[in-house]
Amino acid sequence: MRPGTKTNSAKRHDAAVNDLPRRELLLAALGSQVPGAHRFAHASGGDGAARLLRVGPTREHAVPSQAARAARSGDTIEIDSGDYIGDTAVWGQARLTIRGVGGAVRLFADGQAAEGKAIWVVRQGRFDIEGLEFHGARVPNRNGAGIRFEGGHLRVRRCRFIDNENGILTGNDGVSELELERCEFAGQTPTGEGFTHNLYVGRIARFEMRACWSHHANAGHLVKTRARQSYLYCNRLADETAGRASYELDCPNGGLVVALGNLFAQEPGNRNHTLLSFGAEGYHWSLNQLVLGHNTFANRGPIAVFVHDYPGSAAAIVENNLFAGEGLVEGIRLEAARGNLFAARADFADTENFDYRLRERSVLRGRAVKASHWGAFSLEPRDEYLHPLELRALAATTRRSPGAFQS
Repeated sequence: MRPGTKTNSAKRHDAAVNDLPRRELLLAALGSQVPGAHRFAHASGGDGAARLLRVGPTREHAVPSQAARAARSGDTIEIDSGDYIGDTAVWGQARLTIRGVGGAVRLFADGQAAEGKAIWVVRQGRFDIEGLEFHGARVPNRNGAGIRFEGGHLRVRRCRFIDNENGILTGNDGVSELELERCEFAGQTPTGEGFTHNLYVGRIARFEMRACWSHHANAGHLVKTRARQSYLYCNRLADETAGRASYELDCPNGGLVVALGNLFAQEPGNRNHTLLSFGAEGYHWSLNQLVLGHNTFANRGPIAVFVHDYPGSAAAIVENNLFAGEGLVEGIRLEAARGNLFAARADFADTENFDYRLRERSVLRGRAVKASHWGAFSLEPRDEYLHPLELRALAATTRRSPGAFQS
C-alpha cells in the first residue's frame, strides 16, 4: 500500500547549516542522552543584578509587552493569572525566565501579531517559559504562531497552545535547540489549508519533546520536525475523536529521530493515512536514521501506513513497538526489527477512551525483547505517559511488554 498523498503545502528551507560527522552525532544523541534530563544549562551573569519583574493589572507592568521592553538579561518575569487580550511581544534578551503565577495565564491574539508573526517572537537568547497559554494566533500568510522561535535555546514547560495556525513555529538556525515538557497543542483553526501544524520545528540542531499532548490539528500535522536531532519521549500524539490532522509525526528531511514510549493514534477522518513519515521530501543531514522503541501505533480507521521510512536513510532501529488496527509498515528492513507485535482491540483496556494499556489477560503482556543499548542510552522506557501531561515512573523489571504502556 502506498501512503496517502500529503495535503499540506511543504515549506521549503535553504538555511546553511554545519553538519556534524556521523559518529559524533550518533554519540551526542544516543550515547550521552538521559531521558528526562534537562540539557539547557543557562549561563549566569547579565546586564547587572538579576531582577524580578511582575506583570498584571495591579503591577508596575500591566501587560507582558511592557515587561518585554523593560527586561534585561538575567531577569525573571512573573505574569499574574488572567486574560491578556491583543497584547503581543518580542523577546530579544540574552537570557530570561518567564512564568505564569497564581493560576491560568491566557494570552489571546485577538487579531494582533508581533512583527506580523506570532503572539510572542523569541530570538537569539536562552529562554525558559512556563505556565502560559497562547490562543488564536492568525496572520495573513497563515503561519501565525503562539510562539515564533527564531534562534537560541528555548525551553517551554507546562504551556498550552490552543487554536493557533501553528502552536510553535521555529526558524532554521542550525545551532538552535528547543525543549518541550508537559505542553498541550490543539489546532482547530478554521482555515485547514495545510499550514496549520500544531508544532512545526525547522532545521535546528536539536528538538526534544517529553510528556506532551498534541491533538486535533486541522489538515496539518500534530508534530512536524526538520531538526538534525529529534527526540520524542512518552508523548500522546493523537487526532482524538473527530480529528482531521495529517501525519501524527512528520520528519520530511530525516535527521536522527528517536521516539520512545509514545502513543500515535489516527482517526478515520484523518487527511493522510500515514501515522509516521520519515524522509518524504529528501534527506538533508549527514545522519538520517529512525529509532523507534516501545511505541504504540493505533489506527482507528479502515487502513493506514503505521510507519513509512523512505529510501536513502540508514537502517531503522525498530523494536518492541505495538501496532493496533489495520495497517502496514513500509521501508523498514525486517532484519532490523525486533519484538514488534500486532494487537487486537480486545488486548487493550479501553480503546474508545484512548486507554491503550494491555489488559492483564492479553497474551502480549511480557513479550518484549531485551532492549538495545548504545553506550549509556537504552531503548527500554523508564516512564510511561499518564494522561494528561504527566509521566509515571516504571518499576524495574526484566519483563516488559511491547508498546508505550506497561502498567
